[in-house]
Amino acid sequence: MINYTRLEELYSSSKIDDIFKFYEIVPDVRSLVDFSRKRKRAQVQTLTLPPPKIAVGHSDSSEFAFVIPTPNATSGRARALASFFRLGTIVFVQSSGQFFNYATSVNKGLDEAARLNPDWIILSNDDVYPVDPIEKLLRSLDSEKDADVVMACPGYINGVWFHTHEAFFYSGGTLSELLLDISRSRKEYLKIKSICKKFRAKLGLLADYPTTLTSKHFYANVAFYRYIKKRHSKASFTNFGDFCAFRKSVVSKYRFDETYINNGEDVDLSFRLHLDRVRIRVSNFRIGSGISTTLGTERARRIRGILNSIYLANKFGSLLL
Repeated sequence: MINYTRLEELYSSSKIDDIFKFYEIVPDVRSLVDFSRKRKRAQVQTLTLPPPKIAVGHSDSSEFAFVIPTPNATSGRARALASFFRLGTIVFVQSSGQFFNYATSVNKGLDEAARLNPDWIILSNDDVYPVDPIEKLLRSLDSEKDADVVMACPGYINGVWFHTHEAFFYSGGTLSELLLDISRSRKEYLKIKSICKKFRAKLGLLADYPTTLTSKHFYANVAFYRYIKKRHSKASFTNFGDFCAFRKSVVSKYRFDETYINNGEDVDLSFRLHLDRVRIRVSNFRIGSGISTTLGTERARRIRGILNSIYLANKFGSLLL
């Protein structure tokens, strides 16, 4: 019988060896998924800020609702976002702690925003920052006729790639960026490879960054990415990342998969939208990103994220392989 309390202790540990031990103890994919789905969820609270009575340049500011998951809706960062997104209703979704689940928070925020009946619901992480005025995005949504999902403009700001990017699934998941970016020794490389094999993670995922825009961090891997895409790609799609606008009709049909634990849920939804041929447009609206400033990028979190890659690979592997 699986001891879920013990599994949680290992999974939530800050020690890398404990997290690896977690993957050793879990017997199979079904048990891994069960652990994620049965895991506790942190308390979620919403705070809704009404739109201004008059929104300059727009017929009705109630047409737009912004959903922003955050650990603290009264922080300086949240107040700055409230000022930036001032031309629409703002739904802050407050949650934090060991059992915080991003997908759960977002779904709660989408439910709350949908009840307000706006034309568009814009999802944003709380670590974004202004580049273009928000009026630029809202004006384009006002007149949008051909798309039901509008993504932010891709590109580099201050040397950091943000938001929208092309991605592709490929056969041979043990060659995924888990091995490229996480392992620090051949021992760890083999350990992660063994985990992928144990849980049948045979579908890999890579971001397809434009060569001309690739930062130094990714430059060494561009040739490898191109080779993998040419020889092993199974499906290409556009991932919206941490900022995206959804028409109300899309939100009524789609939600984030709460099996993921704070990584991979955007990829999952982006790919489902692609499979269903939902109309998508990449806009020229630019907004900067802190890239996991809130949740952090420490190695322990990335090792925990192997669970998400395994689930993603098994969820879509039967369809693509």
